[in-house]
Order: sequence, then C-alpha cells, then structure tokens
Amino acid sequence: MKRKLEERFNRILLMVPLILREEGASIDELCEKTRMSKDEIIADLDLLFLCGLPDYGPGDLIDVGIENDRIFLSMADYFNRPLRLTKDEALALLVAGEALIRANVFKEASAIGRAMQKITRVLGEAEKRDMYDVVRRVEVEIESEPGKWWKDVARALEKDRNLVLEYYSFSRDEVTQREVEPVSFVFSHGNWYLYGWCHKAGDWRLFRLDR
Repeated sequence: MKRKLEERFNRILLMVPLILREEGASIDELCEKTRMSKDEIIADLDLLFLCGLPDYGPGDLIDVGIENDRIFLSMADYFNRPLRLTKDEALALLVAGEALIRANVFKEASAIGRAMQKITRVLGEAEKRDMYDVVRRVEVEIESEPGKWWKDVARALEKDRNLVLEYYSFSRDEVTQREVEPVSFVFSHGNWYLYGWCHKAGDWRLFRLDR
C-alpha cells in the first residue's frame, strides 16, 4: 500500500505541471506521459479535488475542469512554479525538522531528514553556520502527547502491517472496530493522528491517537 501511495503521489506531481498550461492537457496525452490507463488517470484527477494549500478550505483546493476531452486546472498556480525558499522559510523548516527528529517522530534517515540535507546543500557555509546556530538554541515544544498507542502504531508503520482498531468517533458518539493500513503520523491543531486506508470506510481516514 505504501509503495502504491508513493507511486500515485509522484504521478500526480507529474500530471499537475502537464495540465497547468493555457491549452490544458488531454487524457490521452496524460496516459502517454504517465504510462497509466484512462481509469487510473480519472481516479487521480478525482483525488486532485482534495489537494491544495493549508487550511484546505474550498478556496484553497485545486479545481479540475474537463472541456472537449481536455483537462484544465485552476487554483493550482502555486504548484506550477519552482519552490524557492527565503532564508526565514528555510530556517523554519530546519528548526521544525530538527525538533521532530529530536522528539523521535522521524529518524535522520527518513524523508524529512533527506529534505533537510537538500536544503543545507544549497546554503553557503556562512548561512549554514548561522542557521544551525539558531537551530541549536531554539527549543520547540510539541503541544500534545501522542498517546499510549504511539509505539504500537509506529511498529506497524515500520513493519508495514495492518492495525485492528477500536476507535471512538466523537461526532457519532460510538466505538467501532476497523482494520487500517497505516501510512503516516500527522500532527495538526495540537493533536496527533494516524493517516491510513480504512477497510470499513473504503477510503483514506485520519484517526486521533487519543481516541
């Protein structure tokens, strides 16, 4: 499941710049470029409706339109240009990354560790010294405890195993049992979540670890 998710994510990242042209892109063209079937392309386009920028409200999500067998995107200009970080943005990413690694949320060899290495490689020596001097002196406190199930979920993630959960739904005030294919931890608005594929819902879901 993780490999399929990564492949799909990379495919979507490839598709967005192809579509973000004045003339858009045809489904046949996307099939040729990505070597995927029409059904897989349509499924990826359906997923694009859920992609965008924080806070992921209706005005922040990518809009997909199809006209005369050509696909057009709006609200996606941000993804059409190379990402250039200011010094302050790079510093914020390094501080956050170091804090997560120190808190044992991620390992240095993880994707976030490799991303931090890429950032530091493009910095000058003086900038690198200045930034890491700040990083060493900044303490970042994570607001919420991840809960007693953290180690069990982390073990399942590491070994690529499914989890059987008894989960309390606050909105429905009920406890349900469900099998979940775990993908990653997510920290948002002061709480830790498990992100994964829920077999009961037949869809991707977020599960708060304290529930």
